[in-house]
Amino acid sequence: MANTNSTPESPYYQITGNPLIDALPPQITLQDFYHEMTQATSLPADYKSLSSTERFALAEDMANIFLPLDFSAIVYNSVYSGIRSAYKGKTPVSIVKQLNETGKNIFYKKPLNLQDAKAQAECFSVLGEPGMGKTLTLKKVLSLLPQVIHHTEYQGRPFEHEQIVYVTIESPANNSPRGACLQLLAAVDELLGTDLCAEERSRSSNLDMLITRISQICTRYSIGCIVIDEIQNVLLSRPINKKYEATTGGQMVKFLVELANKTGVCLVFVGIPAAARVFDIEPHLARRTRGPRVANLENDRTFKKLLETLWDNMPVLYPVPLTQHTQDLIYKITGGVIAKMQKLITLSAQHAIYFGTEMVNEALLTKTAKQYNIVPSQSMLQAAAPELLEPPTIRRDVAPDIRPTKEKGRPKAKREEDDIMEIFSRCYANGWSVTTALIQQGLAERR
Repeated sequence: MANTNSTPESPYYQITGNPLIDALPPQITLQDFYHEMTQATSLPADYKSLSSTERFALAEDMANIFLPLDFSAIVYNSVYSGIRSAYKGKTPVSIVKQLNETGKNIFYKKPLNLQDAKAQAECFSVLGEPGMGKTLTLKKVLSLLPQVIHHTEYQGRPFEHEQIVYVTIESPANNSPRGACLQLLAAVDELLGTDLCAEERSRSSNLDMLITRISQICTRYSIGCIVIDEIQNVLLSRPINKKYEATTGGQMVKFLVELANKTGVCLVFVGIPAAARVFDIEPHLARRTRGPRVANLENDRTFKKLLETLWDNMPVLYPVPLTQHTQDLIYKITGGVIAKMQKLITLSAQHAIYFGTEMVNEALLTKTAKQYNIVPSQSMLQAAAPELLEPPTIRRDVAPDIRPTKEKGRPKAKREEDDIMEIFSRCYANGWSVTTALIQQGLAERR
């Protein structure tokens, strides 16, 4: 169900002169963000009294554990800034004016006459290894915002308007701009109960007309952000050797560039690291696709914390302590991929419960990894491994210890007042005569 809100009854309501920005919730603090994103379960105190089938089901809850990594805060700030930038300069009058212009181009079938949006939104990408929580992180970030806002009035005047803050689609596997457009229209239909997708299917529009129609929809419903997941589907091809090879993306790349230019919407691309190679060689996409890169975890404090959280939530009757040797084994099996770690622990716990061993040890972990083909994958990214996000610990009532930086080298010697360099400095600063000053100090004689 869409997350809805309305103005002016909205508790987030502000006065900036822009109804679209006024309706957005304020940006939350890092501490609030941490608490909103964190989802950590704990076993019931009496879990050992439950039946084996109940504990088997309880083990599935480990898949819901979510501890935010540091890149999640970057994603939140980028999404929030991107949506605000998409709405800058929008007023009730400008929205109607833009709709009229777009409608005229569609009526006269002159899509090429459509001008670029006056304000270009901030776009970015989130690229990382599969299983590192990119898509889940974005879903949780977007859930902090209302998806649909129903406007009725603004500043005492009628303002009937539907505002879609964000829409999420998945890149079509057939590399088709039309497929992406139909997904976008279907998403709007689901949110508002319209029939836009069926209307477009009955047409045979070319790419330019498609972009014009999508621009009209983005304006009519004030779409702020479009998240395009699995972006590698449209930018990469997979040959027989199963290795990703970069392609130009053809019409799809042109579509993405024109979509950003014509609509002024914030575009968020999500995919694997290989897509970065295409972004870098396409000048029109390069500046719009900067953003966080999510590498595999290192076998460090972050990996240990995530593993301990999962380990402590296994509902087996005979839990064993997590040792450094076991941690190293799990890292070797999973390669620092969070999804693989969660899968390995969950399946091992369920195996121990179902077959009555009620204990997860290194032998079972190794067996489970072989049975389910859980193998490590080498990270393609050179980026630093993500770390756990932690709430700030700085107290507002205590000023941080900011000490002046000690100057390098020997300390400057303090010169005497009659030092010739000191006299010259004073004369230069005040515009005095150096000769007169030297005579006054007895360092020179008048002839």
